[in-house]
Amino acid sequence: MGTLEQNWKILKTYFQSGESSTQTVRNLREKFGRKEMPSTQFVDQFVKRIRQTGSLLDKATRSRARPVRSIENIAAVAQSVLEQHQHQLAIVLKT
Repeated sequence: MGTLEQNWKILKTYFQSGESSTQTVRNLREKFGRKEMPSTQFVDQFVKRIRQTGSLLDKATRSRARPVRSIENIAAVAQSVLEQHQHQLAIVLKT
C-alpha cells in the first residue's frame, strides 16, 4: 500500500477483524478514508505476501535495463545506416 505504518495498520486490523478482508476494509475506512482505503483483493494479496515473505516492507521493484544512447552509439548507428544506404545505392546503379 504505502508506508510501513499503513502496512502495519492493515495487518493489525486484518487480525483484529477475524482474518476477514471484507471486515478489514470496512474497519479501515475510518482510518484511511474512502479514497485511500485498500480493496478486499489488495488485503488478501497483502496478507498472502506477508505470510510468504514475513515482511511488511514492499518488495523492491525491478527496473529494466534502458537502452544507452551515448554519442558513440548514435555515431555507430548513423555510420551503419550510411553504409547500408551506400551499398543499396551501388546495387541500384549497377543495374
